[in-house]
Amino acid sequence: MLFMVHYEIEPHNRDNSYARVLALGGDGTPPEVKVIGTYSSVTQLEGWVVVEASDSLALGKYMRHWTNLNVNRMIPIVDADGQRAIMEGVV
Repeated sequence: MLFMVHYEIEPHNRDNSYARVLALGGDGTPPEVKVIGTYSSVTQLEGWVVVEASDSLALGKYMRHWTNLNVNRMIPIVDADGQRAIMEGVV
C-alpha cells in the first residue's frame, strides 16, 4: 500500500531533527517499508515522502522516530493504475 507522508518541522526542532537523521544513518526505515521518494521544501522545514508499506503497523514503525519532533500526516494514495481501477469500478 502506498502512503504520502507530509511532515512539518517546527523551527525550534530543526537542529534536533537534523541530528536524528544523521544518528539514524538516514531515516530509520524498517525493512517492511520501502521509500519510493523524498522531497523537501527549500527551507528544509517541510517535506513529503512516498512510501510503500504492508500495513499501518509498518508505517507506525517508520514514523516512531519522528513523532516527538515533527507534525506528521500519513495519507493512503494510489498510483495511476490504481486511480484508473477506481474510476472504472474495478476495485
